[in-house]
Amino acid sequence: MKKKLIGILCVAFVLSLCATVSFAADGWKPDGEVKFVVCSSAGGGSDIYTRKMIDIINGEGIADTKFVVDYMTDGGGESGRQYVSTARRGDRLLVAMEYGGFANMLLNTTFRIEDFRCVAVVAEECQILLATPKVKYASLKDAIEAAKNGTIVTIAGSGQADQQMYRMMCKEFGLTSSQMTYIRCSSTSEAITNCLGGHSDYVFARASACISYAEAGDLVPVVALQEKRFSGKLDCPTISELGYNTIKVPLWRGVCAPKRCSDKAYEFYCDAFRKMAENKRWSEEYCAKYQATPLAFFGADAEKYMKASQEAYLTNVANKK
Repeated sequence: MKKKLIGILCVAFVLSLCATVSFAADGWKPDGEVKFVVCSSAGGGSDIYTRKMIDIINGEGIADTKFVVDYMTDGGGESGRQYVSTARRGDRLLVAMEYGGFANMLLNTTFRIEDFRCVAVVAEECQILLATPKVKYASLKDAIEAAKNGTIVTIAGSGQADQQMYRMMCKEFGLTSSQMTYIRCSSTSEAITNCLGGHSDYVFARASACISYAEAGDLVPVVALQEKRFSGKLDCPTISELGYNTIKVPLWRGVCAPKRCSDKAYEFYCDAFRKMAENKRWSEEYCAKYQATPLAFFGADAEKYMKASQEAYLTNVANKK
């Protein structure tokens, strides 16, 4: 009787194992490397969050897929977004889709979020204005007064998000574009280099792109462009603390796949990035470190979020250009 029971258990175990193997075999996964397109230069905010997502997905065993980051920055990143959107075979291709580049696309091309499959929105960041320790103004208010009295003040930035913030600041401070000028760069890292080289007085950045410079003492935070202060080495007054109205341009961080991505591949990526965002390493090693707000929108919810952002931008910014 005992031998018979052991035999039954062994058969049940084998059947269970076979069922598991069969289920795994039915699940789609990439049959090779996945190209992950980043539409700005290495070292910038898009690069940092993309590499952290990949590190968590691979390091935590969420997927054993090899992701290869490909920087496609021509045309302000439009070459990369167009490459992904129009890809004929889209199951092993992704693009880092973040608000700054997204806004560039809406303003400068006919591509819209409907030309992609929205995978995930995982964080939101706001801007901070920084300067070098050698900046010639003791405070931002001094810079504003200097601009009103004939001295040109310059701010470096990248993308439509920074340019959007620049326009909002000019309006809030009562300055014209000839009094406070904007130097447009192809990436945040280039804008920071511009400021470090003395070619601009100030630079716009997100915490993820500038924290290392602040920690090294190369850049000094001037004003937080959100409702609350940043912390640590990025601590500085908010714009409302300086006596102005709060102005901010939330920059979300997300992922898209090509329009022709298959349903099975799309489900695989949505699930992988959902598990990535739920992992504590994302909240600790990215959101907490770079003072970002965690977001969790995937698949249809990510699409709804990006479409709402698109509608707001086209209504409130692009159509008023």
